[in-house]
Parts: sequence; structure tokens; C-alpha cells
Amino acid sequence: MAEELTGASVTFGTENYRDVIGIVQSESSKTTASMAEARDEEGKVIAMKAYSKSCEKTFEALFCAGTNPPEAGTLITVGSWNGIVTQATITKANTEFTKITISAVMKDNAAAEGV
Repeated sequence: MAEELTGASVTFGTENYRDVIGIVQSESSKTTASMAEARDEEGKVIAMKAYSKSCEKTFEALFCAGTNPPEAGTLITVGSWNGIVTQATITKANTEFTKITISAVMKDNAAAEGV
């Protein structure tokens, strides 16, 4: 969904993951690194080393009737990315459509297996 905007290529909208999650309203990705630190006698950091990297994705989607959204502990594939669901929340309100929010994580290139 790339578009040209004042000479720059930008992306609009979300991907279609209806068969996995529902009608995606928002998607966010966050990468983090695990760090080791070496400190001197005064407690000041003198060296740092990143030794592991994680990618966490969070999706908010409109719930599609008749589907079974992934639960915490299950392995999901969205596009070419795989992760283990760490949290799944279904929200219902009398003035809104039913929504599901899913967070999933993949660490390094680990072999992942759901429960």
C-alpha cells in the first residue's frame, strides 16, 4: 500500500490478516535487545554487549464472527513473521464492534512451539 507523497514513498493502512486475527485496525512492532554490562569499582558502566534480540508485535482487530482468535501460548504466523502469543484480549462494548488485541513475541531466530 505504498503511495507517493511529496516526493517520498509512504505506506498507508494495515495488512490483511483476517484469516489469522480479524480485520486489523492497528499493528505495532517493537524490537528490544538484552544487554550485559561491565562496571568499574565506582559502578559506572565501562562496556556493554547486546547478546539477544526480541521482536514484539501487537495487533488490534475487529473480531470476525465465526472465527477462533489465537489464545495466549499459541504460535501465530502473520505474513512471514512467526511469534508466540503472550496476551489475547477480547473487548466488547454496547457502542463498539467487538475487538481483539493480540501481543506476540519472537526472540532471535528461536525455534518456537506453542502450548
